[in-house]
Amino acid sequence: MEVLEPSRTQVQVNFIGGHFFKPNTIVNFFNFFEKNFYRDNEKIMFVLSAPVEMTDLLIEITEETDFRGEKVYSLLDKFLEYHQSLISDLFSDSKLSIKEKAIKEIGKIYDDLHFFVEDADSSPLNHGHRYANILQSGEIAISKIVSAYLESRGVKDSCFDARVCVKTGYECKNSEIENIMNFQNFFSKSEIIVTQSSIGKDWEEGNTIVESGHITAAKFALSFDPDEYRVSLIYWNEIGGIFKKDGKLAAFFSKALYFLEDNYTNKFIHPKAIETLRNSESVYVKIRSFEDLQNLGTLLMQD
Repeated sequence: MEVLEPSRTQVQVNFIGGHFFKPNTIVNFFNFFEKNFYRDNEKIMFVLSAPVEMTDLLIEITEETDFRGEKVYSLLDKFLEYHQSLISDLFSDSKLSIKEKAIKEIGKIYDDLHFFVEDADSSPLNHGHRYANILQSGEIAISKIVSAYLESRGVKDSCFDARVCVKTGYECKNSEIENIMNFQNFFSKSEIIVTQSSIGKDWEEGNTIVESGHITAAKFALSFDPDEYRVSLIYWNEIGGIFKKDGKLAAFFSKALYFLEDNYTNKFIHPKAIETLRNSESVYVKIRSFEDLQNLGTLLMQD
């Protein structure tokens, strides 16, 4: 008598890089995603970087805060203006209540950031701690906006703070992830969840910035029990794959060769993320482009 393999729930983890956050790119991506990836009983996770412009801005705010620079408050205003502009471009007036809720949430993040910077003179925190606390704001803000945008499209989602489950060492910058606490309960609220890629907390609840969001996404993907879940991990970026030096896309690429082969370019994923995934046969890994959605990208194969 044939024994049937028990069915496993499909999970798709999507890392989205920091060049993604342009209104047209966001709209086109989720139009495409809705037509091609949303399926009943499938769980979807979006792991977001901060917009590159905001990461650069927040680093500048940190430096100005360190040296009590005079332009720090104008930089803070740029942070607010960027997110308000993105909300204005993404949300139609027919979704006014969702739009207003997003604006309110961004205002709170701005107020918290403003207070932290104002309080820096009396704070005992060093540069590393200030860096970690200030940089958090970029990913928290963009995840709130993306979550609200999905809601405006009629997509039920749940947005959670990665810091509740990403536990790291005590280094404020480039901190190593030591454990991923249970986050899968967030799927009880919705089959689509949104979170951040580069932020965590140490074991004493101090804010940290991890080595790479690519590693966080890999560890999220590996957290699913392979006996219960069939997991795919897609790294979405502006490049869309690994290319040979003659410009041709490599449809397949070995995880082992990622460290050794120098005849290919645009190795987008952080090497430690590949090392994390290298011995796993349970996670299907692809690199794709959010700017060329018809391009199927590069599938990373087991060694």
